[in-house]
Amino acid sequence: MEVFYETDRCIVRNWRPGDAERVFDIYRRWEVSKWLGPDPKPMESLEAAERLVQRWGELNTTQPETGRWAVERKDDGVVAGTIILLPLPDGDGEFEVGWHFHPDAWGEGLASESARGAIEWGFAHGLDEILAVVRPGNGASIALCNRLGMTPMGRTTRYYQAELELFRITPVRTDLAVRRSGRPHNEAPTLVFLHGLTDSGSGWPGAVEHWGSDYAIVSFDARGHGESPRFTREQLDAHPGDVMVADAIAVLEQLGEPPVLVGHSLGGAVALTVAVQRPDLVRAIVLEDPAPLGPDEQQQDPVRGKDFLAGVLESIAAGDSLMDLRRGLHPDWADDELLVSGRAEQQMDTDYLDRGEFKPSTPWPELFQELLVPALVVTGDAAEGICVDHEMEDGIAAIGNPNVSVVRLAGAGHCVRREQPDKFYAVVDEWLVRH
Repeated sequence: MEVFYETDRCIVRNWRPGDAERVFDIYRRWEVSKWLGPDPKPMESLEAAERLVQRWGELNTTQPETGRWAVERKDDGVVAGTIILLPLPDGDGEFEVGWHFHPDAWGEGLASESARGAIEWGFAHGLDEILAVVRPGNGASIALCNRLGMTPMGRTTRYYQAELELFRITPVRTDLAVRRSGRPHNEAPTLVFLHGLTDSGSGWPGAVEHWGSDYAIVSFDARGHGESPRFTREQLDAHPGDVMVADAIAVLEQLGEPPVLVGHSLGGAVALTVAVQRPDLVRAIVLEDPAPLGPDEQQQDPVRGKDFLAGVLESIAAGDSLMDLRRGLHPDWADDELLVSGRAEQQMDTDYLDRGEFKPSTPWPELFQELLVPALVVTGDAAEGICVDHEMEDGIAAIGNPNVSVVRLAGAGHCVRREQPDKFYAVVDEWLVRH
């Protein structure tokens, strides 16, 4: 087999004799080789690279269930690095995913893109878990494991005769980019984070820090956001918000014990709709200023869509000035929240935004009327920009569903947890203890 799989920007293929010079240029570098094996050392000669390329190419042919693959960039045909999917030494058959990339390919997201493809390839070929082992000082690879949604399992000395950080991922069958963090999923209750419009599944750094020691955490990039696929024309015509609900249900069906959903804005609308449609999959929901469809609201609003698109295009154009732009817009947010939210805007499906249709199609009065699981709605008291205004709060109260509680926090606007994090987490923590 010549090509094993492809990603948006990469072809993951077998090695060719002509790759040896590039392989030597990768592995001769100490900044690459220092993280590899029990006794790291740079590659010493082109001849060693030629032998390695020949050996890997033969093994990829004779052992197709394992991989030591070349990652070729589609735009220029250059080999950016190596992806491995191999049994761990000294293990009991458990497989690891790994990546060794040339420094000129660092920071482009190619390692995470091709590693995610390797994980999907492994699950499609029957693996029920995949591990990664990382030297404790390798912060970039640890961060990549987190972006891949791998669960940190602590340190181990079992493999490679070294103390290593161990990460684990199990299948969630979806084309969305799923991330796992916090506690191992068989050892703690689960929180599932559903982000808002123009955000991504990476946009919860404060929440992961706050809850990661007590909960297993799952987040994912909604369709049209982050690293998840763009909407097809058919999906856009079928109401994108309803597609997001179906996507979330497909993920939840694979998680086992029902989790608590924590949804912000559009993610809150999705969480609310999921809880109504499939209460068997949800323990409770926390809605941070949710944005469900209003009773008299149009499903599609192109003017509103162009407003969102204008903000996203500003972030895309900002380039290296992204943080300055984000600080100017949100001076009270933490830096890590500014960075992830800005990057998420740069990754948006602009065709989806331009269309101006985002929300699930069921209006909020019907949803709050039919809701069977406990729900906490946390909103702010800003004069403008919040979704749960006093009229909506009065409407929720008039419905009289005993499962629903509404809390309004002083000094907060639409992004409650980013603007008043201490107040937000205090309220939610107290509620989670009871639910």
